[in-house]
Amino acid sequence: MVVNAVHEYYNAFDDDESTFHVIFDDKLVSLSTANETTLERVKGAGLTRNSSFLKTKEPYFFRAFGHLHVKASCLFYDNRLIIPKSLQQAILHRLHEDHSGAHAMLARVSNIWWPHMRREIRLRAQG
Repeated sequence: MVVNAVHEYYNAFDDDESTFHVIFDDKLVSLSTANETTLERVKGAGLTRNSSFLKTKEPYFFRAFGHLHVKASCLFYDNRLIIPKSLQQAILHRLHEDHSGAHAMLARVSNIWWPHMRREIRLRAQG
């Protein structure tokens, strides 16, 4: 269930869990995923198990296709919840607010994923 993945992510933020609920919850992730064309394409490919069009349209997701699955209207990369673009900056901001170092920030994102997330976290920590 999406709620479990989101709740596990909240638990990674052991300081003030309630603040993070404002950034995202299972309904917001589901709605944001539905409103993002890229993730909807990837979901469609996952549900039909047809990845051929992803090769040209979404090459990053094509390479990860074997690890992707849909659960409760959300996308997962293995056991990690894929965060839509519309929520990524809020998460990066919160991570940097709590832990400015890249190593500490990366240690807190084991339950979520998006393309190039690690690079974005390192850049945020440097900036």
